[in-house]
Amino acid sequence: MRKKKCLWAIIALLLLGVFAYPQESATIDTPSTPRSDEKWTQNINAEALKPMIKGVIDLYQFLRNDIGVYADAARFEGEQFHPCSIASVGMGLVSLCIADTLELIDDAESLALVTLQAMSGERSGYAPARNPVNGFFRHWINMNTGAREWNSEYSSIDTGILVSGALFCKQYFSRNAEIARLADALYLSVDWNTATANATAGDIYMTFDEQGKGELKIGPFNEYMIVAWLAKNDPRANVRTKMLWTNHFENAAALPNSSFEGISLLTDAPDHFLSNFVIQFPYYLCFHFTTHQDYLKFFHNAMSADRRWWSQKTDKSYIWGTGAGASGFVDSGYHADNFNNNPGTVCSPHVLAGFMPVDSTIALDILNLWENNTGVYRIPGSSQKILWRFSVQDRSWRAADVQGVDISTLLFGLAAHPAVLGNSFFAAYNDFNFPVIDHVKKKLIKRHKAN
Repeated sequence: MRKKKCLWAIIALLLLGVFAYPQESATIDTPSTPRSDEKWTQNINAEALKPMIKGVIDLYQFLRNDIGVYADAARFEGEQFHPCSIASVGMGLVSLCIADTLELIDDAESLALVTLQAMSGERSGYAPARNPVNGFFRHWINMNTGAREWNSEYSSIDTGILVSGALFCKQYFSRNAEIARLADALYLSVDWNTATANATAGDIYMTFDEQGKGELKIGPFNEYMIVAWLAKNDPRANVRTKMLWTNHFENAAALPNSSFEGISLLTDAPDHFLSNFVIQFPYYLCFHFTTHQDYLKFFHNAMSADRRWWSQKTDKSYIWGTGAGASGFVDSGYHADNFNNNPGTVCSPHVLAGFMPVDSTIALDILNLWENNTGVYRIPGSSQKILWRFSVQDRSWRAADVQGVDISTLLFGLAAHPAVLGNSFFAAYNDFNFPVIDHVKKKLIKRHKAN
């Protein structure tokens, strides 16, 4: 386990101003509970946020099985039936790094190793379903065998999140040679070049057929920036892959915008608004986004617009956050909400928290939700609590389940608070040590045949 001095070193870097963030350009409401009250005038410390942090860590442990893989979601009541989500595995790996730093899990390093062995196909009896040509994983796989579940697709973004989690662990557990070997092997076992659909237009393939050919594609801006980042840094990256990054992601100014009441927001289409997990995932997993002011400006703008949109829906200024997760207002039971389409007017506290890096006073909103028992759920079979989605339109509605990939930003945002780990934690460990060409040479990368 990392020593306390590691934690304080990270916080010290933050206090020295390693990263300068843009100032708020839009008016921000204050909580309905006066912040002049004594509890608001005192600096928030890690202990105030620890119950919420521990709740998400415990949830990830609940989602995890002995093989080391993580379920897509936890059902609050009834039988647990969800298969493994490879994106949930990726976020679970990052959660282990946070838990280790905060000394909330004693054996986080060994748990990370077990997970990487399973996802690399090095655990006997567990073979994750992968494309036999380009190595991309199926989105959902069996918790006990790795076989394809729910008729799922070969997914570039879910593979990207999984591999990002592996490389995050490599960076964090930097003295563990076996974790480094497995993370590098996992990264290099994917042909990232095949995700480039159209370098000129910036299109990335979302899915692939059995022969490794791209099917559905998506244009920028979106969370597939993570895939583009991994592809661009691969020592085998071809001209098209590098061109896609340079033309569409190197500078945020090249990306399309939409305006919400005068606030410029990144988008994938004119007059369309994205669910805000889309901009948060790259912040936490893509070093380029984390450390470039042009992207941070849009990150800040997304927070301001989110607050403003919710100010028109409720008089409680601590209720805001437009994200994705369980929904009782659509047939699928899951929805990625945005300003144009939010059935049930569902609030996502995990997205609220995810903006912590650009405004640490968000912690006050989180504490207001917690103390007012708004959006508070219990982990199945436990007294431990978490914050999760609730409806402003129908306060009687309760989410049926909580998705592992989506709730990640609640943990990441809380961890990014200056009193906990600070922004520099993510900038330190999402600055991946990518394999260089000497490590790759021209060796054949073993492909795992899809089940």
